[in-house]
Amino acid sequence: MDKKKILFHIHTLTKGGAERSIINLAKQFNDSGNEVIIVTSIKCESEYEVPSGVKRIILSDKDNNGLGNPFNRMVGLGLKLRGHVKKEKPDVVIAFISGSIVRSVVATFGLKTKVIASVRNDPSFEYKGRMGQWIVKYIFPKVDGFVFQTQLAKQYFSKKIQDKSTVITNSVNPTFYEVKRNPIKHRVVNCGRLDAQKNQRMLIDAFSIVAKKIEDAELHIYGKGPEYDNLNEQIL
Repeated sequence: MDKKKILFHIHTLTKGGAERSIINLAKQFNDSGNEVIIVTSIKCESEYEVPSGVKRIILSDKDNNGLGNPFNRMVGLGLKLRGHVKKEKPDVVIAFISGSIVRSVVATFGLKTKVIASVRNDPSFEYKGRMGQWIVKYIFPKVDGFVFQTQLAKQYFSKKIQDKSTVITNSVNPTFYEVKRNPIKHRVVNCGRLDAQKNQRMLIDAFSIVAKKIEDAELHIYGKGPEYDNLNEQIL
């Protein structure tokens, strides 16, 4: 197989699921002899480490609040990304999550570089509202291919989008199955960002029903995010 030049784009490399997937993919592609670049909008304090041999580009030295309103941020950073795409000339840009998808389409408009969009979140949540529908209507048709994590997410979109898409579930490192575990009976653990989209509220409601039937049942939630106080209030 011919070696390729692959450019990944995402807003940050903070320690989330999409970011971890990019790091894993970048390492795999790089180890296979491809040239790999990761472009982020900004750099954060707590980030995944970029694999050796993978080039890192940061578009802005400002934080989110210093980048203007969401629309200007997408277009402005998209134009900065375009400069790097024209310089690096990658075979493909792989964009994760909606804002990065918009920037990647702006960056490659009129160029030969292909864009693959990785839709990581629940589309019924992420693409609701005026901005979400604008992205689906005007940006998605310009994307060359889509990757979804589930068949249900794929089916949310039109047949035209489905026809140029595939479903790839999250990868699991084989070492995960080699770890010795000591399960604790009746304990449920949830790990993730405390965000409305993750719907820990539904988990708590469901567990409250279980707890009434199983006296020693426990629910442990690990994570940080904007829903922290609301979830604590719900539990109490």
